[in-house]
Amino acid sequence: ADAPQDPNLKVWDGNTGEYLYGVVQKVVKREGWPYLKWTYDETYAFMMVTNEIRVYEGNAFQQKGDNVRFVDKMRIPGISSFSVPVQASADVPCLVTSFVPKSKDRPARMSLHKYPAAVVSPQAKSYPALVSKSNNQVEEVDVHWSPKGDSALVSMQTSVDTSGESCGT
Repeated sequence: ADAPQDPNLKVWDGNTGEYLYGVVQKVVKREGWPYLKWTYDETYAFMMVTNEIRVYEGNAFQQKGDNVRFVDKMRIPGISSFSVPVQASADVPCLVTSFVPKSKDRPARMSLHKYPAAVVSPQAKSYPALVSKSNNQVEEVDVHWSPKGDSALVSMQTSVDTSGESCGT
């Protein structure tokens, strides 16, 4: 049997410097970093793992180690990055963007979700998108939130080969 790996994603208490929690993130990619994000008021923490975003109460990591449990999950097959507003108005619901890159059988998709959602599909724990945009050409996205946290500007980008060298002859 393989020896357990040391966590490579760790949560530390910013006031005391105390180590609180760690997980092994098997794949770390620039476009998904950071994999753990808090809402502006620290009500929730969202952690992206394979095919889902796990939702924690904002203070869950104070429980330390094996006592830390997620309270919900947003099932988003193929997710590679997500975003939450860095600031928001107290009267605005929590919004989350998700990006799923293109694959052989589907275009790339950028979606905006509300958490908690008014209607949740209980069998799949999916949070239906409030709005979604698909495009076959998108390779990466940047999300810029409004100061109130009630809307997001999404910049979708693709690489363009102007040299013509990547095409075979």
